[in-house]
Amino acid sequence: MAELKLALQAVAIFLFCSYTSVRFLVPLMGQEFLSRCLGTVLCGVSSVCIASYATRGGKIANFRDKAVLITGCDTGMGNALARRLDGMGFRVFAGCLEAEYGEGAAGLRAECSERLKVIQMDVTSDKEVVEAVTAVEETLAKTGDAVCFFTWEGSCDILNRKIINTSLCFIYNTVLWGVVNNAGVLTFGMVEWICLDAFKKVMEVNTWGMVRVTKAFLPLIRKSKGRIVNMSSVLGRFSSPYCTPYCMTKYAVQAFTDALRVELFPWGVKAVIVEPGTFSAGTSVMLREGILNSGMERVWRSAPEEVRQAYGEDHFQSVKKALIMPILKTTHGSIVPVIDAYTSALTDEIPKDRYFPSNAMCKCIAWAHYYLPASIMDAVANLYLAFFCAKLQGLETSY
Repeated sequence: MAELKLALQAVAIFLFCSYTSVRFLVPLMGQEFLSRCLGTVLCGVSSVCIASYATRGGKIANFRDKAVLITGCDTGMGNALARRLDGMGFRVFAGCLEAEYGEGAAGLRAECSERLKVIQMDVTSDKEVVEAVTAVEETLAKTGDAVCFFTWEGSCDILNRKIINTSLCFIYNTVLWGVVNNAGVLTFGMVEWICLDAFKKVMEVNTWGMVRVTKAFLPLIRKSKGRIVNMSSVLGRFSSPYCTPYCMTKYAVQAFTDALRVELFPWGVKAVIVEPGTFSAGTSVMLREGILNSGMERVWRSAPEEVRQAYGEDHFQSVKKALIMPILKTTHGSIVPVIDAYTSALTDEIPKDRYFPSNAMCKCIAWAHYYLPASIMDAVANLYLAFFCAKLQGLETSY
């Protein structure tokens, strides 16, 4: 009901700003037709901005009775988000692929509070996801905050969670407030170079893992009217050559979350997309130069001999350089914007449908792909690759 009220306020403010702008400001811009059109567009955009700013909500009041499950906490953004939320007072379930012996899991146990619990969670395993649900349910059943007022008439037994005098003691149970589907993998290379198993692996983690975890924890999220936060990417807005498997999965994340957001609206549950640009500092398994090089080398060496002969070693080496160079130049040096976006998605009273933490370069590229014709963006990409990449060996031998 509060969201509907804010939406109506936004519409009312927008209509008022639009009317006053068109009625009083546009006529002052002169009689030229183009000036009036430009003025109308600017006034409309300004009205949208004013309405959005005036009706934005605040933050949720209390974190102590809320728990959040995060996947992919071994390294990078998941690990950093777990630490951030633990410091804010949330109870955190940090899902790790190597929960027992992994360095990331050990660091979380050693450096975070007792509110954080590391759980074993391979998002591609039905068994481990079911076990994670059981572990979360059992932990939530034993945790909560108690506020006690001792008088002559009664008191509260916190250890046994018994209320002797209900008028003097209150126990607040912890609920699962959010699920953050952060786990993901990435494979670089041309479609012909990448084996089908590699396509399946990326899809299994990034897409089916997200679906598997979401479906498993939705009963708990429905009870708390909480949040589902899914990690997409700027590459969920447009496809990039040499990154096809990853782009496929992020398009799927967008479709899944957009549909889920509408389906869960009657339950009061919010489904949110976080679509960051490139963040090289974000993880040790994706966008570091050494990892990129070794990953592409592995893909190239596993390609069929016929394919490698058709493309040629020189072409591969030039493609590797042409791909890695812009990634490293456009990457953001800090993951703080992504962690801030995740945090806002979980703590905003009225979260946005999408959060787009990125630098100006990535945003410009995304907007160009969104608004310009595909033929123009294809021409730009082909021109770039023609300039930086060696000629295909198969084309040279065919003449």
